[in-house]
Amino acid sequence: TTEIYTLSLHDAHTIYNQIILNLINMGFNIVCITFDQYQSVHLRQKLEDIGIDTDLLSCDRTDEVPVTAKMAITENRVTYPYDRRLCNEAKYLKYIKGNKVDHTSRSTKDTWDSYASVIYKIESETEEETYYEIF
Repeated sequence: TTEIYTLSLHDAHTIYNQIILNLINMGFNIVCITFDQYQSVHLRQKLEDIGIDTDLLSCDRTDEVPVTAKMAITENRVTYPYDRRLCNEAKYLKYIKGNKVDHTSRSTKDTWDSYASVIYKIESETEEETYYEIF
C-alpha cells in the first residue's frame, strides 16, 4: 500500500517549512511532488536540493490525468477518505470540446486535480495494477 498526501496550499514557504519538512522529520519517505507550474520554480528547486524529485503535471491540457484517475477510482484500486469538497468538485466536472475536463461555474477543481495528479503519477510509473490509499 502506498500512502499519499494531497496538498492544495498556495504559500510555498508554508508548504516547505511547516508541511514537507515536518513529514520528513516524522519519517515519511517523500519520493516525488508534482506541480502544475503555478509559481512553483523556487519550491521545486528547494525540494530537489534536499533530494526530493519534482515533476510538472497539468490536469488542464488533456483528459489523460482525470480519466486515468476516474478509472482507478471506479475500479476500486484507490482508497481515500470522504472529502465533501472532492465529491462536490467531481460532481460538477464536464468535458470541454471533447478533449479536456474542466469545472462548471458552480465549482472549482483544485481538490480533484490534487487527487487526480497523485493517482495519475502512480499509475504512469507502475507497470502492474496497483492498489493504494490516499489520506
